[in-house]
Amino acid sequence: MFDKVFTKKKLFKAEVYFFYIVLLIHLLPLFVFKFFPTVDGPAHLHNSRLLIELLTRNSPLNDFYIINEITPNWLGHIILSLLGLIFPAWLAEKFLLLLYFIGFPIAFRALIKVRPGHNTTLIYFVFPFLYSFLLFFGFYNFQIGIVFFFWALHLWVKYKDEFTVKRALFLLLLTTLICLSHLFVFAVFVFTIAILNLTKLKLLFSNDEKGKRQFLKSLIYQFAAIIPGTLIMINFFLLMI
Repeated sequence: MFDKVFTKKKLFKAEVYFFYIVLLIHLLPLFVFKFFPTVDGPAHLHNSRLLIELLTRNSPLNDFYIINEITPNWLGHIILSLLGLIFPAWLAEKFLLLLYFIGFPIAFRALIKVRPGHNTTLIYFVFPFLYSFLLFFGFYNFQIGIVFFFWALHLWVKYKDEFTVKRALFLLLLTTLICLSHLFVFAVFVFTIAILNLTKLKLLFSNDEKGKRQFLKSLIYQFAAIIPGTLIMINFFLLMI
């Protein structure tokens, strides 16, 4: 019996190393080739360069372009612009892709492991989705939004009944980053937590006063956390009218 428990502990520790080995293998295409071919990737790099030129205030481009209000799909361009100040365009793109390739599997792993009695095998189902057709279309903002989506969902699942001001502020930061990455991903996140909260509505009709107060407090924190993203979304739709 002791040998079985000891073996399980060894396998549990070894699994972490195996996960990162699989992750490194999936990073190989990014490092083997200088350029990562996508449809919209060059357009993102071009726009990030335009943003740098416009912010310098001494470019002729200021006579033809202006920077619009902050709206969804901005985050990827901002990251590329900041990286473009230090690195050449092809390397800046690689760092942005690293944020996705590393952040997505780790965030998904954190979400699976936060559940008690989780099935470790489920963690590895993330890898077939890394090289999706949306990635090769160059939808960088969508991919970054996916990373923040899973981190935010992990935070919600972990602290759904124990939200504090600090945790709510962290959730607010993540949801705002989701919205600045991609509006659709933000909408899916809001819909997801709304459905998950519906499963606990029965608390409002129970005699559990402590559970009822805890649930209402959690709802208030969650609602406050999505306010900035919601305002950005509303502003975006108003600009489209």
